[in-house]
Amino acid sequence: MLSRIGRALMAGVLGGGLVGVSAVTFAASAPSPAVFTVLVGGSSAKGNISSYNYYPDVVTIDAGDQVRWVEGSGVHTVMIGPIGVQLPPPGSPPTLKPAGGSVFNGSTVESSGIMLPGQTYALQFTKPGVYRYQCGVHPDMVGAVVVEPAGTALPFTPAQALKASRGQMQLDLNTGEAAKAQALAAVHTTPGANGTLVYHVWTDLPSPSQWTVPLTTQAGTAIGSAVFAMGGTPGMSVSVSLTGHPNSQYRADIQLGASSSQGRMIHPLSAVKTNAKGIGQSTTVLAKVATIPGNIWFVDVKAGNHVVASGQVNYPQFGSLRYWPGVLKIHAGDTVKWTQNDFHEAHTVTILAPGQSVLQAEKFIGQAKGGNVINGPGFVNSGLLWKGMSYQLTFNKPGTYHYLCLLHYNLGMVGTIVVQPKA
Repeated sequence: MLSRIGRALMAGVLGGGLVGVSAVTFAASAPSPAVFTVLVGGSSAKGNISSYNYYPDVVTIDAGDQVRWVEGSGVHTVMIGPIGVQLPPPGSPPTLKPAGGSVFNGSTVESSGIMLPGQTYALQFTKPGVYRYQCGVHPDMVGAVVVEPAGTALPFTPAQALKASRGQMQLDLNTGEAAKAQALAAVHTTPGANGTLVYHVWTDLPSPSQWTVPLTTQAGTAIGSAVFAMGGTPGMSVSVSLTGHPNSQYRADIQLGASSSQGRMIHPLSAVKTNAKGIGQSTTVLAKVATIPGNIWFVDVKAGNHVVASGQVNYPQFGSLRYWPGVLKIHAGDTVKWTQNDFHEAHTVTILAPGQSVLQAEKFIGQAKGGNVINGPGFVNSGLLWKGMSYQLTFNKPGTYHYLCLLHYNLGMVGTIVVQPKA
């Protein structure tokens, strides 16, 4: 398994939550150095839903403390660098190799390299700051380490942070379970040629394309919301609505790691101007942002330098290394059209020829082979399917056809098409 995944990653073929961290300090800092555990990914009890996140994805520590990442499911990395430094793009060779040492001083790029389930990676942080890190395999999988000066009272002890992170992971997985019903309900047919049918099915599960963040005051009063909407291409709109003082103007921005001055502003948003009734709204397009990165973002609305309201972006990160449905019955002459819905991964639809091994088929992983019609046993491969891409195959001969994803077959991503004689 390791060699297969390693080859795929080095070839660059892989692509591409909901318990918030309170800003209220309720626990004293653990004696330094403390060790904070971050869970890297996870899976449901049946293994058919995966989470693509760090738990907690925002961890607040003191200078001198250590963060220990524990790989739970799938294949991930941890790469962190100095504030303001652009990390290498996910999937590039530097993101997949170990780099640096065991201490992060805020001035170098550190990387775990490929992590498989059960493996760990640890860094000691010595310089205060808010540091963003990312997975070298999944570009939307990001986290943040907030490093406070030594001796600062922290929002969570290591044990409390770990407990909250398990709840956050479970909520991501629960959201994925709910999406399974949506995937099965989406299966439908359209008319094909000569009285045949085209069956429309999904590979993987779609994450929400829109997410609403409530904006509340420090006292907990809801005064508005921020709606994040992803488009089909890199670009995202953020619409902020609120009720404030009449005929006033408020600043809005996205902070990293924490609200207000505790975080660092990464995206300014358009100002919100209220009318005579105190109602205002603004929309900002973030042109180069393709995904909502979970809980590391905070939306702040400010009057001058005073934070009027804020909200944490509790966006769920999940996927499913499965075809939906896993078994499909059709008739000879019918067509199956698979559409890839998840932006976390790439998949293939591959039917092996008699006697052909997966290892032999892997060399064609990124190539379409065999065309779009199958007349019996033979090798057919869709090539890599990314978010929004489709592949269709017409089955002319009755029989049972087993297919798989060349990237994730050993994680359970297999399917079956039962072709019955023409009705």
